[in-house]
Amino acid sequence: MRSDSTETDPPMVARMLCRFLATVGGSHWVRVDAVVEQTEIPQEKVIAGAAYGHMRGWVVYATDSVMLTETGRTLASERA
Repeated sequence: MRSDSTETDPPMVARMLCRFLATVGGSHWVRVDAVVEQTEIPQEKVIAGAAYGHMRGWVVYATDSVMLTETGRTLASERA
């Protein structure tokens, strides 16, 4: 996953975050800085996407880490 100028929308970033977390196992906490490093999405966008995903129930976001929920796993398995 690579960042580009179209990835500014928190819902879009949250969906990408769900797909990323599903590929790395999803059932464990992943540090935000690791997501930033592996996806090349800027930290501010990852945090905004994680916060949006948390509000939707797709992920659990806790300051510096994020974990995929079952709802997020279902979303990640759907093709956009």
